Amino acid sequence: MAEYDIEVKMRKGKGKQLAKKVRTEGGVPGVVYGHGEAAIPILVDKKALSTILDRSLGDNIIFNVKLEGKDEAKAVLKELQRDTLTREVIHVDFQHIHPGEPLTVHVPVILTGSSPGVKQGGILEHVLRRLEVRCLPSQMPDHFVVDISNMNLGDSLHVSDIDSGDVKILEDRSTPIVSILVPRAKVEVGKPEGEVAVAAEEAVEGEAEEEEGEEEEQE
Repeated sequence: MAEYDIEVKMRKGKGKQLAKKVRTEGGVPGVVYGHGEAAIPILVDKKALSTILDRSLGDNIIFNVKLEGKDEAKAVLKELQRDTLTREVIHVDFQHIHPGEPLTVHVPVILTGSSPGVKQGGILEHVLRRLEVRCLPSQMPDHFVVDISNMNLGDSLHVSDIDSGDVKILEDRSTPIVSILVPRAKVEVGKPEGEVAVAAEEAVEGEAEEEEGEEEEQE
């Protein structure tokens, strides 16, 4: 698990105007909190935070939060708010962690390999991109890797297929993570002749009903 040092300052005051001023000056407002602890309002340098986020590729990381160069606390990034238009970070929440206290975090799911089903024209659908888990800080994974090398048309991999070790996954085990969808054109081609005939007949009947409706409206 990667660790990064980050300097923060105490934030005095609150409100939209102050937050706007802080962001204009290159800062990001935020808080540091923990179980049974009072939240500490802080200011983070936007450039320093962005550099760390870019290096970590968005995976879970542990921050050594240094409050004005003095007090240091290990923390995880609990919530990150971004501007809907610019995607710049506008607020950050750090959760103070304790070695023996379990955490609930979201872990990214990364796909690897090349699916035979996709090569056959299938559509890759990455349904679940993050998994909610609960574990000790020392057990927190950067990400989960799902290999799709053996996935054919119509195949799916579910939460139950993830080997998480001592990490407890909180998602429903039956939830699909990734599926190889069969294109509709292939489904139509693969239908028995009888089904195709029925479908064609229903389409003709539908067109006839529409024409009758239009004639009645004209009358």
